[in-house]
Amino acid sequence: MNTFAKLDNRYIFTGTLMSTEAMHIGSGEGDVRSDSTFVKSNGNFHIPGSSLRGVFRSTVERIVASLGDHTCLLSPNDQEKCITISRDTQEKYKEKVGKGEKDLDLVKWLSEKNRLCKTCNVFGSTHYASKVRIADLPLININSQAIQPEGIIRTGNFIDRDTETASDGALFDFEVIEKGFQFQFEIIAENLEGDDFGILSLGLQELLIGNITIGARASVGLGKCQLNDDVSIQFFDNNDHKFTLKKYLEDDEMGVLPVGWIKGRVKEYLSGVFKMKG
Repeated sequence: MNTFAKLDNRYIFTGTLMSTEAMHIGSGEGDVRSDSTFVKSNGNFHIPGSSLRGVFRSTVERIVASLGDHTCLLSPNDQEKCITISRDTQEKYKEKVGKGEKDLDLVKWLSEKNRLCKTCNVFGSTHYASKVRIADLPLININSQAIQPEGIIRTGNFIDRDTETASDGALFDFEVIEKGFQFQFEIIAENLEGDDFGILSLGLQELLIGNITIGARASVGLGKCQLNDDVSIQFFDNNDHKFTLKKYLEDDEMGVLPVGWIKGRVKEYLSGVFKMKG
């Protein structure tokens, strides 16, 4: 199991994420125009990396669970051992930390007996750092045209959680950006190994297809987005003699992979899952 003590590889995915439907990501604040403004940075619309990260991970977890592979948060097993949800594993981990065990030994221990499920191994847990970083996504110009500084105001109803119907007179206004806006996309993954490649690629493939929804009011069709197929994949990997960490440091040179690499890693992962099931 790779640790963070060494840098064995880095994969950088960049591209353009486009809103295919109107989108609302609330800032937690209102203004004179609406009860909930779209989140902004320095006055400009953007998608927080945390917003994409949450839905990206949950999408991958649903797929992995549906395939019957090991993902703790959706596991039907009451004896789940992944440290993210197992109190028994958490307590044993604390004991080892209290005894002063080294980080490398702790990581090795986590890698045994399903103490870290496959999705937590990629996206992290409360006791294990994520291998994947998703940057904030700033809004970019479309066809060199300046972006309008204001979004569109829509009106919605508050939903009664008990009856799951609209509450009478409970209207609110919220700010959206309409479909067709584009955002700068970047994911950086380090020290991937084994099924990590396929699990990360499951989420990337769903973005390419347009099956991921970001932000609020997804139930009424808001938030759908799609990653354009002009994705750039750059990497160095010490398992590839042409593009190693040393090569990157000496020549500032990284390898380049076609977008089809993502589909290839998904196929490899699926082959392994179904081979394991016999």
